[in-house]
Amino acid sequence: MIGKDNPENKEVNQPIGSDEDMSDTCAVSISTGASSARVLEDINLDADLALVLRLQQGDAIAFQELVVKYQKWVYSLCYRVLGNHAEADDITQETFVAVFRHIKRFKSQPNATFAGWLYRITVNLCRNQIRKQNRRREESLDAPVYISEESEKPSKLADVIPDDSMNPKQELVNQELNALIQTALNSLSVEHRIAFILHEQQELSYKEIAEIMQCPIGTVMSRLYHAKRELRKKLKKYL
Repeated sequence: MIGKDNPENKEVNQPIGSDEDMSDTCAVSISTGASSARVLEDINLDADLALVLRLQQGDAIAFQELVVKYQKWVYSLCYRVLGNHAEADDITQETFVAVFRHIKRFKSQPNATFAGWLYRITVNLCRNQIRKQNRRREESLDAPVYISEESEKPSKLADVIPDDSMNPKQELVNQELNALIQTALNSLSVEHRIAFILHEQQELSYKEIAEIMQCPIGTVMSRLYHAKRELRKKLKKYL
C-alpha cells in the first residue's frame, strides 16, 4: 500500500510538483468506466523494487518495463481527470518522463511503493494541466468569435468546437452516457474531481487517497461527499 505520512520519509519520496500543488487541504456511487482492479493491491512489490533499482542504475530496459506495466492505468486516470484523450496522452507521457528524470528521489520504504509515488506524480501533473485548461478557457472560450447569421448574439468558441470526448467505436447510448458523465466530472473542482476518480474509478481507499493528495482522511470524505452530491444533481434524470 502507499506509504503513510512519516516525518523521516516525507522528503525522500516527494514527487515532482510545487509545494503549492501538494499543499491544498482537502458518501453514493456513480460509474466512471473501467476499474483499475485495485492496482495498489495487485502489484508485485518485489518486482517493482527490482525494476526501480535497475532504473536508478541507468537500465533503460527497466524503464520500458515500468512503462508497459503502468501506462494503461496512468492514462485512464489522466483521461477521467482531464476529459480529453489528447491531453491525457500528453500527461501520461509527461508522467513517465518525470519518473525517468526523478527516479533517484524514490527510495523504497516498508510502507511506501513505487505505484503510490507514481500516483502522486500523475495527480500533480493533472492538477497543473487543469489550471492551464482553466486559464485557456477564460482567455478564449468566453471571447466572441463571429456573429451568427441567424442571431445577433455573438457565438462563442465553446459553442462551435466539436466534442471529441466520445469514442466512435462504442455504441451510441454508451457514447452519450460517457460524454454526460465526463462533462459532469469536468464541472467539479479540481480536488473534488481527483478525489472522486481515485475512489470510484481507481477504487482506492480513503487512506490511500489521503496519502496521494496529502490531506486528512476527513478532507477526502468531505470532497467525495460534495463531488457525489453535485454529480447526482447533474445526472439525476439519467440515474
